[in-house]
Amino acid sequence: MARYDVGSPTAGQDAELGAIAAVVIGGGSLFGGEGGVGGTIIGAIFVSSLVTGLVLAGVNPNWQEISVGLLIIGGGCNPTAGRGAEMGGTAEETQATVRASESRR
Repeated sequence: MARYDVGSPTAGQDAELGAIAAVVIGGGSLFGGEGGVGGTIIGAIFVSSLVTGLVLAGVNPNWQEISVGLLIIGGGCNPTAGRGAEMGGTAEETQATVRASESRR
């Protein structure tokens, strides 16, 4: 016999934006490539802390979603953001290394 009212069909609704933001902030690229689980966990902690802070500050939920969207745009505009920690060095050195590896292909 099946149970009724156990699960909610709307559970997890609107969680997609936060999940994408966690991956982008954690170093994953919107253009494909590599990313790590550790970075994604750190990104999820950062995004949830941001949203919690906005809720506690009484910010309108629409502006909360906009702020998470701006995080995605900011993280997505820099396709080498996740590569800097791996390679070490400054942003210029990282970009030079990426260009050199792409020219070898």
